[in-house]
Amino acid sequence: MHVETPAVHRLPAGRREQALRVLKLAQELGFSLAEIRGIAPLLTQGGLPPEQVRAFVQEKIAVIDRRIGELQDLRERLVRAGYRWPDDG
Repeated sequence: MHVETPAVHRLPAGRREQALRVLKLAQELGFSLAEIRGIAPLLTQGGLPPEQVRAFVQEKIAVIDRRIGELQDLRERLVRAGYRWPDDG
């Protein structure tokens, strides 16, 4: 996934490197390209306020928690289905 944007490339060198590090970290933490694009403009306008970063991360954690719950439910259904499966013999 390529996270650089034209707006980031127009930043001065020091700010550009910082913005690219933040975008790369977001990518490594599992944020989607659409989610990363949502924060890219903020990076070009002076950075991300800490409260906005916390909200961004908390929202992602909530999505992951919901997905974990869905996967645990699916696992439980598979376990039950496996125990109820008729024997061939």
